[in-house]
Amino acid sequence: MWKYIYELIALFIPKAFSFPQSMTALPGDPEYQSTLAYFSFVTMATLGYGDIVPVHPVARLFAVIEALIGLLYPATLLARLVSLQIIYRNESTDQNSSDESRKHEDS
Repeated sequence: MWKYIYELIALFIPKAFSFPQSMTALPGDPEYQSTLAYFSFVTMATLGYGDIVPVHPVARLFAVIEALIGLLYPATLLARLVSLQIIYRNESTDQNSSDESRKHEDS
């Protein structure tokens, strides 16, 4: 998804990204698209190698948004999984304690 956003930015705003001088591909070429996919992955993973740089404010804005999502999504997912595990443990503990109280009442 982000690759397509970056491709639209590059089409509508020439020179929005600074590419390595060795890259000669033009927008629409497979090499250009794979380079934008690479940039998107590096940005999402917050590696930021610096070989491709968003120089236009709009390109920078989307790169920052993608980097924030790259940071917050795994943290949110992990927090959700931990909370589900805690709820599961609490429910199983409550059920075990109610089973034990029934055993004591029956005797």
